[in-house]
Amino acid sequence: MEQIAATYPQIEAALKTVKAFLDDPENQEYIEGRRKFQMDQRAIAETNRKEGREEGKEIGLIEGQTSMLLRIIGSFLGKPSEELRSRIENLTDLNQINRLFDMVANGDVRSLEELERNLH
Repeated sequence: MEQIAATYPQIEAALKTVKAFLDDPENQEYIEGRRKFQMDQRAIAETNRKEGREEGKEIGLIEGQTSMLLRIIGSFLGKPSEELRSRIENLTDLNQINRLFDMVANGDVRSLEELERNLH
C-alpha cells in the first residue's frame, strides 16, 4: 500500500504533463495528424483483412473445383499420371477448370492424353 501511495504523486505529475500536452494549441495539429494516421492504418488493415478473406474464398473454391475435376477424370478417363495430376492441381483459372470439367463430363475428351493436350 505504501508503494502505491508513493507512486501516486508520480502518476499525478505524469497525467498533468499529458493533459498540458493535449491542451496546448500548438500540439493540436500533431494530435489530429496522429489520429488521422491511426484511422488510416485501421482502414488499411480492414481492407487487407477483407481482401485476405476474399482471396481465401477464391483459393478454397479453386481447390474444391480442382478436386472435383480430378474425381471426374478418374471416373471417366482413369487415374491421371502424377505429372498430369500436378498440372491440374496447379491450375488457378476457374474458367479453365470448369471448361475442362465440362469437356470430361460431356465426353468431349476421351483419353488422358487428349485432356493433357487441352491444358494450356
